[in-house]
Amino acid sequence: MRRTALEGLFFRERDQKILARVRAEYRRRAMREALRDATGVPDDIIDRILSLGVDTRSFPAFLFAPLIALAWADGRVDERERCAILDEIEAAGLSRRSAAHCVFVGWLTRQPPPDLMQTWEQYIRALCKPLALRERAWLASAIRWRAHAVASASGGILGSRFRESKDKIELLERMDSAFA
Repeated sequence: MRRTALEGLFFRERDQKILARVRAEYRRRAMREALRDATGVPDDIIDRILSLGVDTRSFPAFLFAPLIALAWADGRVDERERCAILDEIEAAGLSRRSAAHCVFVGWLTRQPPPDLMQTWEQYIRALCKPLALRERAWLASAIRWRAHAVASASGGILGSRFRESKDKIELLERMDSAFA
């Protein structure tokens, strides 16, 4: 009797673990499909985005990854950079109550994964492939304008901190090259 109860418990726990894995894989596939349909970029890039913890609700935060990379360029985010980023994402229409806003606040508190910017560059290259030159220019200018606001928030581009400016200029160049 006891043996049967233990076997039943074992199989119930195993079945719950299998079911949880199947549900997680289903959610991941649904998110991949939704992001692929919305963006048109290949699955391998979508998988990289998902591996960063970005999902369909927080995806708008990923679009502005260069802002986060610029703020962390010197290894920390100061209050002026933090305020500049929050102002820029709110001006872009991201509500304080959105999942994307929560992701941004998290990335401002804890440094995001090191491959965030590289994944963003791959995404932008794939996204821009089918776009006309005028559309690329519009997209680039929308992000560039906000990135410059963040880069200059703590004296970056033309301010007094040369090393910080060099790091930020490098990131801005990487960002620009992604649109080419």
